[in-house]
Amino acid sequence: MSLSTTTIQEGLALAARVHKKYKPVWEGREPSEAAALALYFLPHRSTKLELVPTRPRMIKWYCPFADQAEFPTGHRYCINVFTGCEHNCEYCYAKAYEPGHASCKKDFARAFRRDLEELEAYEVPAAPVHLSNSTDPFQHLEAESGQTRFALEQILRYRRHFTSVVILTKNPGLAAKPEYLELLQKLNELPAGHARRDIFAHQGLPGLRVEVSVAFWREDV
Repeated sequence: MSLSTTTIQEGLALAARVHKKYKPVWEGREPSEAAALALYFLPHRSTKLELVPTRPRMIKWYCPFADQAEFPTGHRYCINVFTGCEHNCEYCYAKAYEPGHASCKKDFARAFRRDLEELEAYEVPAAPVHLSNSTDPFQHLEAESGQTRFALEQILRYRRHFTSVVILTKNPGLAAKPEYLELLQKLNELPAGHARRDIFAHQGLPGLRVEVSVAFWREDV
C-alpha cells in the first residue's frame, strides 16, 4: 500500500519543520520516504516551530541526542525492551539516566504492536534496528517476562521493514538456548522481496549480529 497524495503532503509539511540537527536524515529523500519518516518519528499535533523525533512508543529513533551532521546515525531504530538493567555496570553511560533497578515496560506488547502497524501503514523504508542501547535484552528478567523474545518474533513478522538486526548483551548464554537460537537464525535471513536482500547477498552482509560486551581491559583476562 502506498501513501496517498494528501498523506504525503501532510508528512512533508512536518518534515519542513524538523530541527536542523536532524535535517541530514531527510535531505535527498524521495518525497514519499521523507513523508513516511516524518509521519512516523515527528509529533503530529505539536505547535512548536521546530520538531524533533519524539514518536513512536517503543521503537525509538537511534541516538536522539546526536547531531546528525557530526555523528550521522541516520535513520535507525533502537528498542529498549526493559527499563533499567540488572548488570548495573559502573562504566555504563546509561547509568546517567536509567533507574538503578530493572523492570518490564508497562503495556510493552500492545505499544510495540502499534509501532509496527504504523511502520507498515506509513511504508517507512527499511533500516537497522538495535536491541538495545540502555538495557540488556537478555538479562535474567527476560527469563521471567519473555519480552525480548516477543519483540524478536514481531520483528521477524515485519522483517521487510528492517535491515540489520543488532543485539548487544552480556548474557549470550540465554541467546544460545534453542528457542532463541532458532529465532535468531530466521532473523539472519532477509525475506524474498526485501528491498535490500540482493545488496546484502552480494556484499555478504549478515542480517543479524549478536554483539557481546566484554568488561575487561586486560588481554590476559
